[in-house]
Amino acid sequence: MESTLTAEQFDCLQQVLQREGWQLTATDGGQNNFVGWEAHLRFEREGAVLTLIQGERAGQAYYDYEANPKALMQLQPLVAQCPP
Repeated sequence: MESTLTAEQFDCLQQVLQREGWQLTATDGGQNNFVGWEAHLRFEREGAVLTLIQGERAGQAYYDYEANPKALMQLQPLVAQCPP
């Protein structure tokens, strides 16, 4: 799996979301297909839902996200606050 975010962006984005008033509403994680693991951090604000995903598969770390349309519209300005 290819990463959508870098490790640095993933860490930075968590801080930016909290600073911007997003609420961490759920965390989940566990083994993924017996060859790795995955953790999900769900953030919400005013109907926008953004889930940050961190995991490892076959020894390769990856960082990704899932977003509803309202969160997707806000994502680029949030990521822009983080180093590339």
